[in-house]
Amino acid sequence: MTAPTFVSRNIVKLLFDADFVYRDDTDTWSHQDGRPFSEPEQAIAEAAGEEELEALFDVYKLLLERDLVEPLDAVRVLTYRYWITLSDRTATGTDLLAAMTDQHRAEYQRLLDALTPAQRIALIKS
Repeated sequence: MTAPTFVSRNIVKLLFDADFVYRDDTDTWSHQDGRPFSEPEQAIAEAAGEEELEALFDVYKLLLERDLVEPLDAVRVLTYRYWITLSDRTATGTDLLAAMTDQHRAEYQRLLDALTPAQRIALIKS
């Protein structure tokens, strides 16, 4: 594996602050503090590749082990990691599951099982 570049570190940093839920009013994601992404930030986030998203998910897994993030956040990161790989942006949950590795599919199910009912509803709405 090659060393991360300054650009990819900045992408991961931006993604770590993302909520992965599109806002209807700006058509962007938001920062964790509620501020909408600027158009350039959203473009940077959407330019993330599989390496950046895999690195981000690895960080989320470590934070989950320490109860520092919610399973819902990790589910959003994992599903986005696969959503961007599908050419059809109207992909369904079935399409996402089919694209996942066996390991990620098992992790996805484990994360879903850890969601509260309110978090499951939030996931469906996002």
